[in-house]
Amino acid sequence: WGENRRIPVDLDGLRLVSFLPVENQ
Repeated sequence: WGENRRIPVDLDGLRLVSFLPVENQ
């Protein structure tokens, strides 16, 4: 993830939140 650190935290957080519901189902 060191090289992909350029991605904003907002995008990382959104992806995590989107993945949470998917795992819940």
